[in-house]
Amino acid sequence: MVTKRIATIGPDLRLVVINFLVKTGLVPAVIPVRTTDRAARDFPVSGELVLPSTKDIDVYPLLEEITSEDSSYVLVDAWTQDRPDLQTKHRQNPLSDVRFVFCHLDHLVPEGLNPEFLARRDEIIDSLKAFIYSLWRTMAYRNPYYLLSGSDQISNESVLMVDCNGRNPLKNSDGTCRTVYENGRDQATNRGLGQKVPMINLAKKLQVKDGIISLV
Repeated sequence: MVTKRIATIGPDLRLVVINFLVKTGLVPAVIPVRTTDRAARDFPVSGELVLPSTKDIDVYPLLEEITSEDSSYVLVDAWTQDRPDLQTKHRQNPLSDVRFVFCHLDHLVPEGLNPEFLARRDEIIDSLKAFIYSLWRTMAYRNPYYLLSGSDQISNESVLMVDCNGRNPLKNSDGTCRTVYENGRDQATNRGLGQKVPMINLAKKLQVKDGIISLV
């Protein structure tokens, strides 16, 4: 099994940010809506590319780890925002970002969290279920952590930015598991090779083991 190391859990990894690009109609109602200008990016796409864009990745193991009771991270923010820049291409199915921000416990400032967010945090975490029954085209950057929003002052910590789009549902509309041929298809005839198995069985996974986030 080939394993690609993505990041190491610890205080040096100050934030883990997971962003899903989905049809606006699929955004859970509990997610707060952000209306500020998209140009004001909290986490600019820069730094080191640690996972090139790869299709059909199961991100559930990572989500399960960072939302567990004994996780080193806690959800400190979540929001959704429309993507008007993609409106022309996806006019019939407008898209929105849904972003979840997890902070390492060593850097947590509880008094700085929005009381309204805290009151709904458990519901927001539960809303992640809307995203775990799919595979995603996923890429990840390890970006510098900026001490002040909009400044160029960089700390010694980093931010793992995980970008998920290209949703590929694991279930059919009737609730049954989608299946694929275990050995793919013959390129010449397009004939299925081997038995049909649940699609999740062959998916690559983002998982955490011994403090290491890896693609396996």
